[in-house]
Amino acid sequence: MTTFDFSDAPVISIEDNFNLIYNGRYGRVVWDRESNSNHVETMKGPLPEGKFVWDGVDWLGGMNPGEKKLVPFDVVRVYFGDPRSIMTAGQRFEDRKGKVGDIAPRPEETRRLSVLYGVYDTDAHLVKDMVPDVAISTADGTSVICPATDPSGKFIYGHISESAESHDLATTIEQMKMQIRLLEEQAKAEAKKGSNNGADVKDDQPPRGSSR
Repeated sequence: MTTFDFSDAPVISIEDNFNLIYNGRYGRVVWDRESNSNHVETMKGPLPEGKFVWDGVDWLGGMNPGEKKLVPFDVVRVYFGDPRSIMTAGQRFEDRKGKVGDIAPRPEETRRLSVLYGVYDTDAHLVKDMVPDVAISTADGTSVICPATDPSGKFIYGHISESAESHDLATTIEQMKMQIRLLEEQAKAEAKKGSNNGADVKDDQPPRGSSR
């Protein structure tokens, strides 16, 4: 089972751009008449044009294997799912300009992706094979794993919460770090105090060979 170190959880901002490297493979859904079910055919080569459009721009169409691009957060969110989403509930976020928005729960994100890629709820597990095989990272090189390939939410990311809220993941992590630092400082202070007390007791003892 994969575990995640919460102390290293990056905070994702919707204003940031993300590095995206295409690894050369994507999926195409094919209906199998014999089994009366969908399956995914692996395609290699450039990404098809006209299928990854956001805000009037085809961001990913025509990308060749190994090619790298800087893309807006919404391109990542729309086609790979919002990495800030969690399994249990929706969340609220606030951008640097004070605009507030919603983060859908991860199950809703995975359902949206299944519709987007044409496999729907019954074949939602095929989404991971449908999406382009890409590596996504923040500007500082932190890997970002999205719901398309992580539907169970093993990887968790913080966000800038709405001003009225103070319980988002990023805030909780910082509070935990502060509490740990305070506990460590208290433990050091107690250890130092105990050491000093021990020195005092030793100094109070009479010199060797003398009597009171």
